[in-house]
Amino acid sequence: MAIIEDLVPDQMVSRNSAGYEVERSYLVDAVGGTPETRLYNAITTAGVPQYNDPHPVFPDVIVTDVNARPYSGGNPNTIKVNVTYSVPNPDDIDSTDDESSEADSISLSTGLTSEKVYRDINGEFMVVEFKGGTFVRKYASADVQKPQVSVTLKRTETTIPKAAIAEYLGKVNSVPWSGFPAKTWLCTQIDATEDKPGIFTVDYVFSYNPLDWRLEVYQNLTQEQIDELPPDVDSGNGYGIFDVYEKIDFNSLGLAF
Repeated sequence: MAIIEDLVPDQMVSRNSAGYEVERSYLVDAVGGTPETRLYNAITTAGVPQYNDPHPVFPDVIVTDVNARPYSGGNPNTIKVNVTYSVPNPDDIDSTDDESSEADSISLSTGLTSEKVYRDINGEFMVVEFKGGTFVRKYASADVQKPQVSVTLKRTETTIPKAAIAEYLGKVNSVPWSGFPAKTWLCTQIDATEDKPGIFTVDYVFSYNPLDWRLEVYQNLTQEQIDELPPDVDSGNGYGIFDVYEKIDFNSLGLAF
């Protein structure tokens, strides 16, 4: 476990026309990882001030720079971390190097969409019988207006989310997400707008289906087969439920509502 020492003698405070500037140094010992990852592990160790953290004493200054280098003592597992607090540039206040934070804003939209159904409001197959010279039973379908719920999660990021588009767009949640069961949310849209160089507003849009996003198919069912179908049947004679969307864990996006 990493051990942190606050190097008080190395602290420095200065003041200019913009305000106060504070420099603090920490010695992080017993840093684990490979030589390539130790510097990163040191600056992200709990107890080391992070980018945008406020100073505990001086007003209006936050962490604007964190850098790390191997300590001159020679131990490769000991890293010196330098932290600078200063008055931030107004254009940089909203920027962050943490792209896994919660959404900056959330909006919910609702509406109606046409959907083909084969069951009534009680979950029973819709069956029409013709009684005459010949007895005929027909399984009916209908196009009905179903509620459509979408949520948009907006977040500020420092790059175009190419990886997120490739990984999440057009997929459903593989595990529970935001308190909803698996397969009930579909990622339908990811939009990015560059507000200023290197700062993007990204909209992640998800659509909800309480009956999940699997496809139900019905064909040539007899009444006996309908009566015997268990509610969670995966496939059968004339009936099937199919996964038509790939699945992924939406929690990995770092977004929820």
